[in-house]
Amino acid sequence: MLLLLVSCSRDPLQGRPPLSDSTFVSVMVDLHLVDADLALGSTPGAEGLPAVPSTARDSVLTAHGATTAEFEETITWWAARPEQFLKLYENVLEQINRMSM
Repeated sequence: MLLLLVSCSRDPLQGRPPLSDSTFVSVMVDLHLVDADLALGSTPGAEGLPAVPSTARDSVLTAHGATTAEFEETITWWAARPEQFLKLYENVLEQINRMSM
Protein backbone atom coordinates (compact mmCIF):
# COMPACT_ATOMS: atom_id res chain seq x y z
CA MET A 1 0.00 0.00 0.00
CA LEU A 2 2.80 2.44 0.89
CA LEU A 3 4.49 1.70 -2.44
CA LEU A 4 1.27 2.57 -4.26
CA LEU A 5 0.98 5.91 -2.41
CA VAL A 6 4.58 6.83 -3.14
CA SER A 7 4.28 5.98 -6.82
CA CYS A 8 1.04 7.98 -7.17
CA SER A 9 2.34 11.07 -5.41
CA ARG A 10 4.61 12.24 -8.20
CA ASP A 11 6.36 15.60 -7.66
CA PRO A 12 4.74 18.05 -10.13
CA LEU A 13 7.95 20.09 -10.07
CA GLN A 14 10.10 17.32 -11.51
CA GLY A 15 11.50 17.60 -15.00
CA ARG A 16 11.83 21.03 -16.55
CA PRO A 17 9.75 24.19 -16.21
CA PRO A 18 7.40 25.23 -19.04
CA LEU A 19 9.63 28.14 -20.11
CA SER A 20 13.12 27.36 -21.33
CA ASP A 21 16.02 28.89 -19.42
CA SER A 22 16.77 31.34 -22.23
CA THR A 23 13.14 32.47 -22.53
CA PHE A 24 12.81 32.82 -18.77
CA VAL A 25 16.00 34.90 -18.59
CA SER A 26 14.77 37.15 -21.40
CA VAL A 27 11.40 37.59 -19.69
CA MET A 28 13.07 38.43 -16.40
CA VAL A 29 15.37 40.99 -18.08
CA ASP A 30 12.42 42.67 -19.76
CA LEU A 31 10.39 42.67 -16.53
CA HIS A 32 13.26 44.36 -14.72
CA LEU A 33 13.50 46.97 -17.46
CA VAL A 34 9.76 47.63 -17.27
CA ASP A 35 9.95 47.93 -13.48
CA ALA A 36 12.85 50.38 -13.77
CA ASP A 37 10.97 52.39 -16.38
CA LEU A 38 7.91 52.60 -14.12
CA ALA A 39 10.03 53.48 -11.07
CA LEU A 40 11.73 56.29 -12.95
CA GLY A 41 8.43 57.59 -14.25
CA SER A 42 9.69 57.67 -17.82
CA THR A 43 7.55 59.39 -20.36
CA PRO A 44 6.57 57.64 -23.60
CA GLY A 45 9.52 57.48 -25.91
CA ALA A 46 12.09 58.56 -23.31
CA GLU A 47 15.49 57.08 -24.09
CA GLY A 48 13.98 54.92 -26.81
CA LEU A 49 11.70 53.04 -24.41
CA PRO A 50 8.07 52.63 -25.39
CA ALA A 51 5.28 53.69 -23.06
CA VAL A 52 4.56 50.94 -20.55
CA PRO A 53 0.95 49.75 -20.60
CA SER A 54 -0.89 49.05 -17.36
CA THR A 55 -0.68 45.34 -18.11
CA ALA A 56 3.10 45.41 -18.39
CA ARG A 57 3.75 41.84 -17.25
CA ASP A 58 1.19 40.45 -19.68
CA SER A 59 2.71 42.50 -22.50
CA VAL A 60 6.20 41.18 -21.74
CA LEU A 61 4.95 37.61 -21.58
CA THR A 62 3.04 37.99 -24.85
CA ALA A 63 6.14 39.42 -26.54
CA HIS A 64 8.02 36.25 -25.56
CA GLY A 65 5.19 33.89 -26.53
CA ALA A 66 4.54 32.91 -22.91
CA THR A 67 1.40 32.78 -20.81
CA THR A 68 0.87 33.89 -17.23
CA ALA A 69 0.30 30.27 -16.23
CA GLU A 70 3.60 29.18 -17.81
CA PHE A 71 5.45 32.04 -16.13
CA GLU A 72 3.96 31.29 -12.71
CA GLU A 73 4.67 27.56 -13.04
CA THR A 74 8.24 28.38 -14.05
CA ILE A 75 8.64 30.68 -11.02
CA THR A 76 7.30 27.89 -8.77
CA TRP A 77 9.69 25.38 -10.36
CA TRP A 78 12.70 27.66 -9.77
CA ALA A 79 11.55 28.59 -6.23
CA ALA A 80 11.91 24.93 -5.31
CA ARG A 81 15.56 25.11 -6.48
CA PRO A 82 16.99 28.33 -4.99
CA GLU A 83 20.66 27.49 -5.51
CA GLN A 84 20.11 26.66 -9.17
CA PHE A 85 17.94 29.76 -9.55
CA LEU A 86 20.73 32.00 -8.25
CA LYS A 87 23.04 30.64 -10.96
CA LEU A 88 20.42 31.27 -13.64
CA TYR A 89 19.67 34.73 -12.25
CA GLU A 90 23.31 35.68 -12.76
CA ASN A 91 22.51 35.54 -16.48
CA VAL A 92 19.70 38.06 -15.95
CA LEU A 93 22.06 40.44 -14.16
CA GLU A 94 24.80 39.96 -16.78
CA GLN A 95 22.40 40.86 -19.60
CA ILE A 96 21.16 43.96 -17.77
CA ASN A 97 24.74 45.02 -17.04
CA ARG A 98 25.71 44.59 -20.71
CA MET A 99 22.78 46.76 -21.74
CA SER A 100 23.81 49.54 -19.39
CA MET A 101 27.32 49.85 -20.82
